[in-house]
Amino acid sequence: MAETWSLDVLLSDLAEEYILYNVYNLETARAIRTAAKLFDQRSQITDLNSIDLTHIHSFKSETLKVANAFTYNGYLAYIKIVARYAADQYQINVQPILKISRAPTPTPKPKIIENNDYRRVVNALRSDPDLVPCTWFWILVIRFLYGVGVRRRQLVEIRVKDIDFERGMIRLRHQGSKTGREWDVPMLNTVANDLRFLKEAVSLALKRDLSPEDCLFNICHFNPKCSPDPNDSTKMRARYVTDMMKNITARTGIRIGAHRLRHTTATHLCNPADPNVPPDIFFAQTFLGHSDIRTTKGYVHADISHRRGHMEKYLPIANIGEIPLSRDPASVILEKWRHKAPTTTQRKIR
Repeated sequence: MAETWSLDVLLSDLAEEYILYNVYNLETARAIRTAAKLFDQRSQITDLNSIDLTHIHSFKSETLKVANAFTYNGYLAYIKIVARYAADQYQINVQPILKISRAPTPTPKPKIIENNDYRRVVNALRSDPDLVPCTWFWILVIRFLYGVGVRRRQLVEIRVKDIDFERGMIRLRHQGSKTGREWDVPMLNTVANDLRFLKEAVSLALKRDLSPEDCLFNICHFNPKCSPDPNDSTKMRARYVTDMMKNITARTGIRIGAHRLRHTTATHLCNPADPNVPPDIFFAQTFLGHSDIRTTKGYVHADISHRRGHMEKYLPIANIGEIPLSRDPASVILEKWRHKAPTTTQRKIR
């Protein structure tokens, strides 16, 4: 039998309880907590038991004043999770929340980093060791994110035991996976060389041989100002990756980020440089860890010249362009038309 909550309760109160019982990831907990607090503030609600359409309208309008539709939908997803918990556990009527529809969003092409911009960022970091703290480490991070296409949470989870140099393989752990799955990806020679260098650097920083459980990408080993993940002292906080990418963007003027690098890898995998070579969608899906093939297909973009060739081949109208409209220049044609066109008065008489 469900319990009841007799005192005034806010969504943020129930969010804390939901997190305590159900959430094990620090980033997810932070996202739920933020969304619930924003709902309380922007809806101006004092008790979840008395929620009505006025509160819903207030939250919706206030949020969309300062956030785009994607951000709004992200908040809404977490708010509904807590609302369902409130209904299941305490029989609170949260139907007004559950009835809120997602804001319509466009489906733009994934944002990627152009090859020239990627090289410019890496060269800027390489040529100026003082551009950001531990420049060499962040060059390795950028190269790894691009060469393997992982998310930032997967990056910070990679341990010594996950790297198989003999088989040229990297195991991506389920702890950092969005879908909770674990899979292996092939390792490029350039990536392998970077990992060997990083492994040696970590060993020197720790002044010991590495154990299988040691995390490789951990800025805390090299920058004493950085503190480890409070839930696991052996790894760095995933947000350090985001913070540093923002820092690099500000200093170089080139937009770069962990997810943008992943989009870039996915786009290149799904669009071979040779237009005559079809993309291997199933390999790309496996490599990227997509659970739905439709996600992978979203990265496929036919080359514009290739599409033009298809149009010229299959559309009869394409050949009309071979027949000139007139041998006269445009100025002569427009002058003739001006003299032949009926005036306003003539059109009325007709």
